[in-house]
Amino acid sequence: MVVVPGKVIYDSNLDSHHHFYNEDTGVITDIPASDISFEQLPALPQGTSTEAISVTIHLRNSKS
Repeated sequence: MVVVPGKVIYDSNLDSHHHFYNEDTGVITDIPASDISFEQLPALPQGTSTEAISVTIHLRNSKS
């Protein structure tokens, strides 16, 4: 998976899931697919169908 341009990370988890990515530490944490839901997706271009949805939530550590 490409996390940021120029950084590719191999993900051995083959189950459907999403990710948190900590920009400060470079740590990726899995998010179960069941923990994210969508009420509405944008209209797809004509002649296409959804193959998969991949969510990566980019985080920064809080400054104390």
